[in-house]
Amino acid sequence: MSDLIELRGGLTVPLEAYQLVCQLTIERDLALTVDGDRLRVSGPEGAKPELSKTEVAGIRRWQAHQIALMQYRAPTQE
Repeated sequence: MSDLIELRGGLTVPLEAYQLVCQLTIERDLALTVDGDRLRVSGPEGAKPELSKTEVAGIRRWQAHQIALMQYRAPTQE
């Protein structure tokens, strides 16, 4: 069973999905965008990035959770 992470506002996702999003966007500086029910990954200026087999497998496994993360907007504090 995977560890879970809960974001402010109640979105709960597997830690692995969250870590992969952070790895791709922060460490690798790739862009993740949602296109319908698919997650698109692109490099600088829209270039096709080279992804490892592990990254591709993680994207496929956690795609629904990653889409939820990309669509997530933290609630504002009042």
